[in-house]
Amino acid sequence: MANARGFTLIELMVSISVLLVLISVAGPAYSSFINNNRFDGASQEVSMGYRIARTEAVKTMQTMRLRPLVTNDWSQGFEVVDASNNRIWRSASIAQGITLSGPAQIAVAANGALTASSDQQISIQSSPLSQTRKLCVLVGGHGYIKQGNCS
Repeated sequence: MANARGFTLIELMVSISVLLVLISVAGPAYSSFINNNRFDGASQEVSMGYRIARTEAVKTMQTMRLRPLVTNDWSQGFEVVDASNNRIWRSASIAQGITLSGPAQIAVAANGALTASSDQQISIQSSPLSQTRKLCVLVGGHGYIKQGNCS
């Protein structure tokens, strides 16, 4: 048996212990990575929805509206519709832990400006990260994502 190959019980236990330590260190970092990706994805989805509404308004020369799928509940998803309520685009489902809130709709005129007389915003909140971003849309039509409040 002097030529037997393989791992001893001690070597196997040390290897498993090192693996468990690595997993316990990587677990919280992985969770944070997932939450950050969900937050970024929701922010990009809201921004893309507005950009599509504005682009379609200018391209088709008619008012487009970005609105929630369920009345006053942006967290259930949102869509871009034309003046006849034909759906142009629909968002993907919003990730768990992300809450969206905003006005009943954001309407964009054919010139790319808002039909509202004041700036509009949609709030994007991540409960796991305790962070908030906003889609800030100026009356002139310029939209941007900002950490914290629009100003």
